Amino acid sequence: MNWQAIVEAIGIFAIGSGLLAWLIRSLVKQALDRDLEPFKHGLRRAHEIEMEEAKNRFTVGATSHMADVVFDKHVRFSEEYSRAAHEAMECFFRKGPTREIFQFEGNLLRIRTRWAVWLTPELEEKLDKFQQNLRTIGAYAPPREANEAPPIDVKKAFNAFADGVK
Repeated sequence: MNWQAIVEAIGIFAIGSGLLAWLIRSLVKQALDRDLEPFKHGLRRAHEIEMEEAKNRFTVGATSHMADVVFDKHVRFSEEYSRAAHEAMECFFRKGPTREIFQFEGNLLRIRTRWAVWLTPELEEKLDKFQQNLRTIGAYAPPREANEAPPIDVKKAFNAFADGVK
C-alpha cells in the first residue's frame, strides 16, 4: 500500500466518522429535545406544588398561632367581664333596682372597650343588650336618698332584667 492510499483511507474514515458522529449527535439532540420539554414541564409543576405546600404550611402555622392567641384573649376577656357582671348582679340581688348599677355598667363598658379588638360582632350585640338592660334597671330605680320620690315603675326595672336573662 502506498502513502496516497493510506491518506485516502484515513480521509474517508475521518469523513465517515464525522458524519456518523454528526448523525448520532443529531439523533440524541432530537431525542433529548423531545423528552426535555415534558421534563421541564414536570419539574416546573413539581416546583409549583412544593411552593403551594410551603405556603399552606406557613398559613396553617400562622393561623393556628393566631387562633391560639384569639382564644386566649377571648378567655381573658370572658373571665374579666363575667367577674364584673357577677358583681353587678350581686348588687342587684342584694339591693334591688338601684342607681348604683350605673357604676357596674360603666365598668363593663370599660372592660369591653379595652378588649374590643378581640370581640366578635355577635358577642358585641349580646353584650349591648345586657348592658342596655342594666342601664334600664338603673334608670327606673327609685332614688335611695329622697323620702318623697316621684312614682317609679320598679316593674320596668325587673322586666329589663328578665329581658337580659332570655
